[in-house]
Amino acid sequence: MGPTVLPGAPVGALIARIGSGAWFMVGASQTFHAQEDGEVTVAYNDRSGLYGDNSGEYTALVENHGRRS
Repeated sequence: MGPTVLPGAPVGALIARIGSGAWFMVGASQTFHAQEDGEVTVAYNDRSGLYGDNSGEYTALVENHGRRS
């Protein structure tokens, strides 16, 4: 089988990225401070990144607490 979107993270793990930045593992819970501005993209870590043969769903809550001073 081919590589996953985020190598090293398990297939099925919830992953995210900000803008065009690198993917990182979110898993069941993650708190972080973004180092750049951009849209948050959340995805399922799949082999080859092709999602057409998947089924089911994830629910994700993303909160923005504003800029840090």
